[in-house]
Amino acid sequence: MKNTGFFTGLWWLPERPDKKQYGSLTIDSEGKANLLLFEKPNMDSPLEFDNYNQITGLAFNHEEKKDYTIELINAWQTHFNTQELNKYGYLSTEYLIYKGNSDSTPLRFKEIILYSEAVNEWIQPTGIKSSKENRKPFNISFKYTQPKAIKFYQDEQMRIGCFFNGHYSLGKKGEAIINESKWISVELKQDIALDDFHKLVSSLENLFTLVLKGQIMFSSIKLKALNGVEYQHYVAGRKENFLVNKSSRKGVDFYSFKEGSQTIFENWFLKSDELRMVINNFFTAFGNLTMYMENRFIAYISLLEQYHSLRFIDFNPKGETYKRMYEKVLSSLKGDSLSWVKKRLDDKTEINLRSRLDDLMKKDVLHIDNDQLNRIIETRNYLVHLDPSKENILNNKEMMDINSLLEKDIIQLFHKEFVINVNPNVLMK
Repeated sequence: MKNTGFFTGLWWLPERPDKKQYGSLTIDSEGKANLLLFEKPNMDSPLEFDNYNQITGLAFNHEEKKDYTIELINAWQTHFNTQELNKYGYLSTEYLIYKGNSDSTPLRFKEIILYSEAVNEWIQPTGIKSSKENRKPFNISFKYTQPKAIKFYQDEQMRIGCFFNGHYSLGKKGEAIINESKWISVELKQDIALDDFHKLVSSLENLFTLVLKGQIMFSSIKLKALNGVEYQHYVAGRKENFLVNKSSRKGVDFYSFKEGSQTIFENWFLKSDELRMVINNFFTAFGNLTMYMENRFIAYISLLEQYHSLRFIDFNPKGETYKRMYEKVLSSLKGDSLSWVKKRLDDKTEINLRSRLDDLMKKDVLHIDNDQLNRIIETRNYLVHLDPSKENILNNKEMMDINSLLEKDIIQLFHKEFVINVNPNVLMK
């Protein structure tokens, strides 16, 4: 169905199915669902929607002339008006829609089906075949044979794969069209609630963003509930602030990904929680059209600091020789001399941004030269601490170039961590 429309019907809270109210729902051009409920004054059972986590409705679509079951998620009250007819207004930016009448049950799901145009184009196998009969000009025939489903990953909790769906149609001018859609399927061994669904979909979007090197958000999401109902999931405006599915970089080869997909997903699920702050920092900035380039720059530098502190806990910027001499010198001193020398030596050995970035350069994680390092440090200090020394900071063009360079290195960093497009035997240590 179209993600707009006008509905009228009955609405209730799942925990109070006996207490239904008449109302209308309008889904506007931005995808926001506006619910208006009606009630006569001085009713024996007044309306009490004090919990808006889920509002269920059985409603008639006036354009399509069909009944729908609609679940509004995390709705909030926008207004209340008392006249001859009491009116209650609610707004929801997330909702589930099913064509038909569904039993009102808690929203728990056993399968998630996901589609993205970029992922669809990236997956290589196709069932569309063409052949020329007798090699005569314009004598070309096409046929579609559905390819076998592909398994990417399987463990005791879920199975992740891809299945193909093709259909044939005729255009307005008589042209024949064969369309093929490739869907990511997540089959769950145990059903999950809506909160866990959000986390899982967000995690998969992040992983495919790293694989394709462009911001991925699934444009179509279907959820199969425990009662067998297949809902279509909608969120208003979730793509507006991001440059979605666009990247000048070439993504990972599909067949390489397929061959190593079990290892890739294993590493992703295993390490995602450990690297949660690093991952969140990156995806807050990557592809975000509303973020100033200065904030993007600071986010990427902060990310690299966090990553180094997590991965290289025993890092010593001065090395073992310095550490040995440090202990030898201090052991020969006493009293005020000891405390004075120790304080100044400790100040010199403090781990800071420069030492961390320099170490990442030596470890072939960060690919910048010493001049760029100096300017990155000075620019960061100016932006964060308002350092008055700003003679050597990056200008706008240079900052855009540095952001692009850092972005490239960070994506490669993640590729090594999760064994994406690298030799599975080569793990980040």
